Amino acid sequence: MLDQKKIVRTRQDRILAGVLGGLGQYFNINPAILRIAVALLAIYYPVGGVLALAYIAAWILLPEGPLGSEKTFPPLFGDLKRSRTERMVAGVCGGISRYYKLDVNILRIFFVVLTLLSGGVLAGVYLILWMLLPQENL
Repeated sequence: MLDQKKIVRTRQDRILAGVLGGLGQYFNINPAILRIAVALLAIYYPVGGVLALAYIAAWILLPEGPLGSEKTFPPLFGDLKRSRTERMVAGVCGGISRYYKLDVNILRIFFVVLTLLSGGVLAGVYLILWMLLPQENL
C-alpha cells in the first residue's frame, strides 16, 4: 500500500490555526508565500469572503499534524522576527526595532504618523508583516 501524503494543520508554523502552514508543507511551498497570496487575493470583495469561509472550514475539518514532523522553510526576511515581549499588537514594531537597533517607541510613533498620512496603507503593510514574520523563540 502506498504511503499517502495528507493535508494537516501545522502546530509550529502558524499564524492563526496552521491551515496555510499545512498547505505549505503539503505542496512544499514556503507558507509565507501562501500568506502573501491569500492576503493579496483577500483584497477583492467576493474572493475575500470565499477565502475566509474556506479557511474556517479547513480549520474545522483538518486535523493537527504530529509534533516534530514539519519541514522548516528558510525565513523570507532573514533574522527579522516579531517580538514576543516588546509588543502592543503583534510584535511587528518590536521585532523591527530589535533588528535595526531602534527605540521601539519612536518607531511606533513614526509608524502611526505614516499610517495616518498614507490613508491607512501602512496598516495593510503591518498586517502583511504580521502574517509573514515568524515570532521569536522564547
